[in-house]
Amino acid sequence: MSITSSIEAFNKAFSPAIEIQPTRDGRVRAKLPRVGREILVEGSQFNPDVKVTPADLAWLCEEVHQAIAPGIALMDESLKALAQTES
Repeated sequence: MSITSSIEAFNKAFSPAIEIQPTRDGRVRAKLPRVGREILVEGSQFNPDVKVTPADLAWLCEEVHQAIAPGIALMDESLKALAQTES
């Protein structure tokens, strides 16, 4: 699975969605609404020097982290409550 298709799957479950923008030279950019950044998620087909960087991927990870953090906190609290009810 590519990063782009993974973002599309992510967008089905989370809002606001990450906006994917293909460009004329084959690059694919993504607008990350939670962190306020625009990153490269696919390099250029015509220019091998245009590549996805580790910083791009780190910002994508931070975007996903911010999206799922409330769900993780809710799961943690639910597990604590479940443990207390079983005690």
